[in-house]
Amino acid sequence: MYVFDHVISDRSVWSGLTFCYEHSCHGAELPFLFHSASVANFTLSPSEKLLSSRMLCYWGAFAHTGDPSSRSQQTTFCREKRLPIWPRYSDTSGFLVMNLTVRSHTQAGTRNHICDFWDQLDIYFALSELAAQLINCCSSQHCAKGCAHRLSPSP
Repeated sequence: MYVFDHVISDRSVWSGLTFCYEHSCHGAELPFLFHSASVANFTLSPSEKLLSSRMLCYWGAFAHTGDPSSRSQQTTFCREKRLPIWPRYSDTSGFLVMNLTVRSHTQAGTRNHICDFWDQLDIYFALSELAAQLINCCSSQHCAKGCAHRLSPSP
């Protein structure tokens, strides 16, 4: 698992989404992961380009071996960077993640403050009820007639 909370230096990446200025908004890691900053008409700083390359090292190793920290399939560049070891996920090891920043590091501990935000919205029951409606609808004859328009979460 990973956390990407780096604030992109070029504000033009958010093109009018002022809330995202000085924040790391949803999807902020994608230009780093796909080297697509120039396509989106913004630039990464030299340290952000290095972060992007490091992320590609992790994702490439994971694609080849199933382990983002594997050194066996890494390029010379990746091996020379001596990247921090990405912690293995385990249901008993607590909440260990790789925090992908200019100075990436392993981060331990819970992120209760984030979970608390979502818990306060009380959306879980509404979503599970909506899913149940969908299952019931599609298991009936109405599915062929398109029953999705009838679905709505209860207040």
